[in-house]
Amino acid sequence: MPNPEHIEDLSGQRFGGVVVLEYVGQTKTRNKMWKVKCVLCGSKFESNASNFKYRKRAGCPDCSKHIRNAKISRHGMCKGSGPSRTWRSWFGAKQRTANKNLPCARDYVGRGIKMCERFKVFELFLQDLGPCPPGLTLDRHNNNGHYSCGKCRECIENAWPSNCRWATRKEQSNNTRGNHMIEYNGKTQSMMMWSEELGLKYRTIRSRLAGGWTPERTFTTPPRHQENSSSYSSSGA
Repeated sequence: MPNPEHIEDLSGQRFGGVVVLEYVGQTKTRNKMWKVKCVLCGSKFESNASNFKYRKRAGCPDCSKHIRNAKISRHGMCKGSGPSRTWRSWFGAKQRTANKNLPCARDYVGRGIKMCERFKVFELFLQDLGPCPPGLTLDRHNNNGHYSCGKCRECIENAWPSNCRWATRKEQSNNTRGNHMIEYNGKTQSMMMWSEELGLKYRTIRSRLAGGWTPERTFTTPPRHQENSSSYSSSGA
């Protein structure tokens, strides 16, 4: 709808958790209505200018409700100094799977990564995963999969498995898309994880695979220094 000249053009401006898209019109009570976009989840809705321009609303009704509930601390995760690590981890994941304006959007929204309907409710997310243990962060077993519980209607209909856990930084780094995953004896994991499990140096595994060795030959062939040591011991016996 064309914006009357006497109404200030707010298009493109951000107020709190919303970005103004376009002027919609006036209601019968002369409230000026605008179409706005929530910066947290990307949803679009209409709002009275006074609601976002002066009250600086937190976002769309859904996001505002979650933030308000967090402040009320019904689940005990936001008492004291503010939202807990558990709540921040959950809310960060929810944003990454919905907000196209985030710098990391192409790695989540851009790849079609979603959060299932059950996990969108913090209390249910907390019920399934429990509080975040010290030193751990939220991670997905399958880095290409969704933040899914595996049991809600959406997960069942789409055959999404349970895919979330609290993991160490090391476990997360071993679970990135950039890792070279190797399958051996029915087990798939990164070169670093195979290195730690088998006691082979990482650079040895990398150079062998780069040289065209199969995983079986790579993992079962002892390093040269072990072969030399074994030969020396046999000859001296």
